[in-house]
Order: sequence, then structure tokens, then C-alpha cells
Amino acid sequence: QCFGSPVSYFSLSDVANSNSIVNHQWNFIYPSPSIPITGQNQSNRIFPDTGTHYVELKVTSNNGCVDSIVDTIFIFPLPDIDFGQDSLATCGSSYVLNGVVGVDNFWSNGLTTDSITVNYTGTYFCQSTDTNRCSNRDTIHVTLNSVFEPRISWDIPACDSVILDCGSPNSTYYWFDANSDTLGNSRYLTVNTTDNYNVLVIDQNNCPGVDDTLVSVGITPVNLSGFSDTLKP
Repeated sequence: QCFGSPVSYFSLSDVANSNSIVNHQWNFIYPSPSIPITGQNQSNRIFPDTGTHYVELKVTSNNGCVDSIVDTIFIFPLPDIDFGQDSLATCGSSYVLNGVVGVDNFWSNGLTTDSITVNYTGTYFCQSTDTNRCSNRDTIHVTLNSVFEPRISWDIPACDSVILDCGSPNSTYYWFDANSDTLGNSRYLTVNTTDNYNVLVIDQNNCPGVDDTLVSVGITPVNLSGFSDTLKP
């Protein structure tokens, strides 16, 4: 029997010589003592855990004779299909969902493989059935967020200093130079030296994106037209 499935018991006990059974007592946690459960039949009993369980039936006849019998039942565990959460959001155009290896898997998209790759936002389930014909199922909602690609831009020509813009509002920013030194954490970065600059941006969906660019910063030439080349003592 599979864990979580109800089990029904029926007493077929009888007594000879026109006598009758007047009492049925069940113990579903035998050999531990329990409060007797009476009645000839017991329907929809669910055992609390897996493994071997012992069930005792004790009957009493109308002349006070008592007899008992003990039966065993093994409760099989269910396949361990568990996505770990009811929903997830991820970055990219696909995500791999893993089922249980070594059992029969049936996915919501009709596949019967151990895993599937989902390419669209939606709700997916997997029904896993093992060799004991025990089944278990789990469902998850997957949200696929677009891959984030920031782009650094600035005004050209770049003289004396330049303001870099990664063009990604409402995000988290990390600017670095060629030596991986941190330079700032806002959308804009003012630089005044020629170097390779990198930015890591994490958008509202917690998706990261990176970009880098080489910036050449020139020096504004000095206008000497107003100076005289005549030297006087």
C-alpha cells in the first residue's frame, strides 16, 4: 500500500455451534496498547508513516470466548518529486526542471523524461510513479525574465572628463576600472582618465548584466592666440 492511501479492513470472523460474535476490537498500532476501536469493519484507515505496521483484531463471542489475530501491512514511500518551492523567477530564455530518476515521470507538457527544459513562463507539474505503483506529484510556476544587457554610452569627443551612462533606470549599479577597483554605484559615472570601464547592473527582476568600454579622455588644448611672443626687458 502507498503512503497516504486509505486502507479498509473487514472482519470475516465467525463462531460455530450457532454462537455469534458480539464484539470486534481493532488495534492499528500493535503491539503498543491503544484505545480499542470497535466495529466489524474499518474503512479508510491511513497509516501515519511508511514501513511495516501490525494490526490486531480481537473478537469476543456471545459465550465470552476471546480470540485474536495479527496481520501485517507494508506502507511504501511515495516518489520524492519536490521542486522545492511553489514558484520561481529566473533570468534567461529557458530553465531545466528535474524529476525523479528511476521512476516513470509524466510532465504537464506530455514528456516522460527525467527532466524537461521550459522555454515559456507558466505552470508545470510532474507526476512520478514508481515500481510499487505509488505516485506523487508536484507543481511549480516558472517565470522567465529576459536576459539583461546594459549598454554604456557617452558624448564624443571626450575632453578632460566624460560622463558614462549605462542606460538602465531603477536598477543596482557597480562600476569598475580595468584593475577591478570599485568606482561608483549609480547609473552615471564621471571619469577623467583613459581606461577600460566596466559596469555590472542588476535590474528589477534581479537579473544581472555586464558591459565594458574603452574610454579615451583627451586634454582640452590651451588657446595661445591672445599671448604675445615679444620679450621685453
